[in-house]
Amino acid sequence: FYDSYLKSNNWQFKERPEYLRDQGALDESDPRVPRIIIPNYITMMSNCLNVSAYYDLCCIDLCEDLLDTLEFEIQAPQASPEQIRKVLSASASAYVEVGRNWTQWLIKKLNEVAEHHGGQVPLHGRLFAQWLHFAYPNECAYPHLSGSTQPATDIEWQKRTGKSSEATREEMLIIINASNQAFGPSTPDDSEEDMSMWALEEELVDGANWQAPVSQVPPVRRP
Repeated sequence: FYDSYLKSNNWQFKERPEYLRDQGALDESDPRVPRIIIPNYITMMSNCLNVSAYYDLCCIDLCEDLLDTLEFEIQAPQASPEQIRKVLSASASAYVEVGRNWTQWLIKKLNEVAEHHGGQVPLHGRLFAQWLHFAYPNECAYPHLSGSTQPATDIEWQKRTGKSSEATREEMLIIINASNQAFGPSTPDDSEEDMSMWALEEELVDGANWQAPVSQVPPVRRP
């Protein structure tokens, strides 16, 4: 991240860790080597352009395309894990081709979400959004728990904290050197099974009225 700025003097990729943390764009599950959560970073408020007094122009949320497909095909607020995998397998995304094979880890975690809700997966909840992030890490943002982030533009953050949102060159080099010492010539494990940010904590859009659908069991006929 910082290497890109230092080597090419890119106008981006220079935010300080404190600012990235408040925006929910920093994965610190391994404190030795904090990493940028790409879709969370892309959709930060500081990356939006103020083009009008009424609205800002922000990057497209690619995960919306996946949710649109699920809503169109399922036409219900919940679905079984099998339904979800079938619909998504038949759909291409910006980075994943049609016909993907699901890893056992992703199958297990989606089933875990369903079990948490009595056998069905709510499409508009934090747990499913979290699963989508691990299934589509370049498209779907990681859904932090409510209140754990403080979205703000760089100017708003600077006014609130009294600090610049940009890291100095010296701070960048310290972080780069610490990461290199932690891993040496190797790179961190990006496998799904290593993703320790998974948390079985749900937040629903309409949690007060959520009820898992009851299976339609035919009545037993008595002789």
